[in-house]
Amino acid sequence: MKRRHQLILFFFIAIGILYYALLSPPLTYDILLNTLKNTSDFNINIFYSDVTMHAIRGFEVSKNKITPLKANFKSYTEGFLASHDYNRILSQINLFRKDHGAAPLNYFHDYYEDASCIIISFTGGLEKIYVIDKQTFKVSQLHYNQKDNLGEMYVSHIRREGDSLMLLGGQVNAYNGFIYQIDSSTLRVKKAAKIATHPSAIHKEHYTIDASLNAVFINGPQLKVLSYKTGELIYIPLPFEADYVFSDDSKTIVLFLNTSTINYALFDGNLSRSHLGEIALPNKNVILVDAFLKNNHLYLITYDSANRLYKNYISCYDLLSDKLISCLGIHQYENLALQNGMLNLSFDSIEN
Repeated sequence: MKRRHQLILFFFIAIGILYYALLSPPLTYDILLNTLKNTSDFNINIFYSDVTMHAIRGFEVSKNKITPLKANFKSYTEGFLASHDYNRILSQINLFRKDHGAAPLNYFHDYYEDASCIIISFTGGLEKIYVIDKQTFKVSQLHYNQKDNLGEMYVSHIRREGDSLMLLGGQVNAYNGFIYQIDSSTLRVKKAAKIATHPSAIHKEHYTIDASLNAVFINGPQLKVLSYKTGELIYIPLPFEADYVFSDDSKTIVLFLNTSTINYALFDGNLSRSHLGEIALPNKNVILVDAFLKNNHLYLITYDSANRLYKNYISCYDLLSDKLISCLGIHQYENLALQNGMLNLSFDSIEN
């Protein structure tokens, strides 16, 4: 009888997924503003899901249209991945674990991919991080001294520059950040550091790895930085209380959300402040869902609980002029919620 109930439940879940994959209506939106000249600078994937994370829809967003992504998707803690890729990666990791006498895993926390490798982290210590070579799909683990395995963590940022790989995570059930410097060719952990963090620095948008591989945390009215070069802690004062921090290939931006505007501070690759500014939000009291920094453009995905017409906005700002240059107003989409977004990758991902 129990098995029969499980089969019935599985049947209805499958029907729901099929509905959203094949029969659900298109995502509707309005172009509220469009003065962005270079269309290649506006290319974002966004993901919707229900509360169970079973019905998931992905869309590609440009400055003037939103197109459904044809792939099926699965969720991991920090985002979404094509189901085929998710299953292939998880299967390969579990085969590796089986060969080493370990139990299978079924849900990973974070995903990183570049031109040569994929890195998957599960909640736990360094032993729960797996590196997959994209050419051979061979699975490897990090090499480290046990004293450098600082404890269980949620990895949220991984960045590679040259032969250095930086990994940044938050300790489970504690206000501490774990930072690991890894040799990307040997996968040997070279340095490990643990620093106390501000109570507001608890999610991935509250800390980042900048272009110089410094670990940057919001810390009230300042930034707390662990220097990659010296290993010293640096405190950088801010003219406001920091809410969020993001980095791209050359800059770091710190945001403070007001009722209808955002104050921001922009820093260069040496963490010298290059610009202070204020930009208008698309509506009052919106909630930040996700943000990206690229080529002096700031992209915001926001949620509007009060607006009956638009539930989300995707906005692009020119930070050189502090102007809103593109904005899409997105209508409510069935009973799904916009969860997050990601900039399109600049290399051939495994899905291709």
